[in-house]
Amino acid sequence: MRAYLDLTNRGQAQRIRLLARQAVEAFGLVDARLDLLDHAENTTFRVTAPQGRYVLRVHRPGYRSPAEIQSELWWLDALTREAGLRVPRPQRTPDGRWLVQCQVPGVPEPRDCVLFEWLDGR
Repeated sequence: MRAYLDLTNRGQAQRIRLLARQAVEAFGLVDARLDLLDHAENTTFRVTAPQGRYVLRVHRPGYRSPAEIQSELWWLDALTREAGLRVPRPQRTPDGRWLVQCQVPGVPEPRDCVLFEWLDGR
């Protein structure tokens, strides 16, 4: 198996897709379709499942700590709940977590993953 860092951008995104599949299952989504949106600083996928539409963000390692990511998620949730603003609301796993850590062979480090509701844009 080629080293992750030796892969093209597309090759890396294909490996991250395997990890993303693991993440959406951790969020309780079954039969989900994953469409790559971007593979740059983070890797993001549009997730279409019987339960709804979402965005999965797979964080690159070492950029933000789990505590920093949690802080962002609390803030977004509070903006929705307390201020009534329409922002991408973070989704929880069946056991109540906002953040899951996933790892698959061929991707060198566990990755923090978060799921947001999909908001239609213009």
